[in-house]
Amino acid sequence: MENTLDAIWEGEIAWIVGLCVAAAKAAKLMAEEAGDHEFARSCKEYAEKGGRNMAAELFNGEYFIHRPDAVQGRKKLGSYNTCHIDQVYGQSWAFQVGLGRLWDREKHCLHYVPYGNITSRWMLGLTSRRTPAAGRMPWKAKAAW
Repeated sequence: MENTLDAIWEGEIAWIVGLCVAAAKAAKLMAEEAGDHEFARSCKEYAEKGGRNMAAELFNGEYFIHRPDAVQGRKKLGSYNTCHIDQVYGQSWAFQVGLGRLWDREKHCLHYVPYGNITSRWMLGLTSRRTPAAGRMPWKAKAAW
């Protein structure tokens, strides 16, 4: 799958899947506005199935992952079973344009916990403590709500 990291990654990549799901959800709304109800239904089905499959297949119990290609394995560049912040980029984009959630809040919020930052945990409502680290890494707040 070609992407903006100037490399071809093989397999199922949560951040690209999430962007596709968000794009399908946006396309549904545009199709409805244009009166193309058949295409809107198709986009809705794609977004719903994609969101369910992403949550079921690309969430390892702690965070979203990049699952390697079943045939080629890990021969090429990839984030694989690591907690890569962009794995939830599609949800961030969906929130920015008012599309709502692509998958359930619990999985989305759990994705941020491995970062271990007390500030991140505070922003997610996982702790009542807030530390001076609050302003150091604002990117960690990406789509946290």
